[in-house]
This record gives sequence, structure tokens and C-alpha cells, in this order.
Amino acid sequence: MQAFTWSTASTPLAAAFAACGFIVRSQQTEIIELRHALKQRFSVSPTSQWSQLDRDGLRNAYGTGGLLKADPLHPFLQALRAAHNYSALLKHQATGERFRLASCGVGCWQYEPGIEDSTLSLSRGPRTTDLPLAAALGVIGIPVIDIEGDQGRRFYVLPAHGMRSAPEWQTLDLIRRSVPGQTRLVLEDTQPQHPLCSAYQGAYSYALLLAHCKKQAREVLLKSPNSNRRALIPENPSSHLLDQVRTHFRISA
Repeated sequence: MQAFTWSTASTPLAAAFAACGFIVRSQQTEIIELRHALKQRFSVSPTSQWSQLDRDGLRNAYGTGGLLKADPLHPFLQALRAAHNYSALLKHQATGERFRLASCGVGCWQYEPGIEDSTLSLSRGPRTTDLPLAAALGVIGIPVIDIEGDQGRRFYVLPAHGMRSAPEWQTLDLIRRSVPGQTRLVLEDTQPQHPLCSAYQGAYSYALLLAHCKKQAREVLLKSPNSNRRALIPENPSSHLLDQVRTHFRISA
């Protein structure tokens, strides 16, 4: 049985581990003093399910910058970039802020505030409703050139071909599904090492974790009238949790 001895409050970081085959479990802090307000954490398994990667080694390599130097296109890093792009596209939809693809200097791209280069040839290509896929395509240099539709049914318009990393790539070929209506790409079967595959896995994992967090129960902030003690608990706490709350506030039964 694997020991989940390390956790993170970073959703992108948790998604990157998930994209590399690690088991990720979420946990919501039930009683918490506000000065330590970390409401949602993700515990990560020590080893990957489908590779030789180990959590602590990967975490240390990422934290020291060694991973970027040794393998700038590592799936873990690609997943983080895809999560970044996903957040940028969400922000654009919510606020209208403009973003452009900027080079990371290692053969991949991320959205940054700004306006896309008007000299680029942006011939209209296919559309997709898959936001994680649109975010992942940005990592390999293929931007979203327009967003159509309304909330709940948005279409991300893509250029007909790759623009920066490989102009010969046909976007329609990159986004073709193994089975229509499902998420798996043909590319994952034919070229599993393609940089789009790891980026898509990362963006998809990030989207799942965000959706999970959004579904978490509403919370209630309790304050003691006689001290500075506070507790943040679910709106409908269990009886066990209520016992913990009484202990926290030093309330006798």
C-alpha cells in the first residue's frame, strides 16, 4: 500500500503529477486557523503507476531547476505549461483580457498578456469545444484564434496548421480522436511521445481537479466569542467533525 506522505496546495502541480501517472487524492482541511488557511490540498503517491518516476525525485528536480535543464520538454513540465494556458484561456473568457503565445525558449509556448503578432498567417482551421485540448495546443505553438458561442457551449477556433514549432503540422490531424466523442487522440496511439500528448494529459488533469474543487461543499466560518479561535467547516458537517469542533473551541459536551 502506497504512503501518501507528501501533499501540495497547488492545483497545477497536482495535475502535473497526475498527468505523469501518480495517484492524486484531494483532502479538504476541516478545522483550520485562518493564519494557516489552506483549504484544499492534494496528496500524491510516491511512485507513478506507469513509469519509473518517483515523486520526491521529480519534485526535487523540478524545484531546483534540474529538470528544466536536463529535459525541458519533460511531460511534467509540459503539463504545468498546459495548466497555465488553461488558466489564461479561462481568464480571457471571464474578463476579456487579451493573451498571446510567448516562447518559453525551449521549443514550447505559454500564453502571456498581450496581443498576438498580426504578421502571423492565421488561416482559420477546425473548431473544438475541448478547452483542455485548446490549452495543450498552445504549448506546441498553436493558438486559439477566436472563441465562439456562449458559456456552456464554447467553440475554440484553431489555425489550419502549426505556426511556430512545426508549420507542417495539420491541426485537424493533431486533434483527431481515436473514437469519435471520446477524449483519446489518435496521436496518443501513433506517436505517444509527441509533445501534444503530455500537454493534453496535463490540461485534462488540471480541468478535472478544478471541477472537483468546484464541487466541494460550501463552508461556514465559526468564531469564538471568548477567544480568537476560528474554524472553517463544511456547511453540513458530520457528527464526528462537530465533536472535533467542540474540542477545538474547548466546549464541553
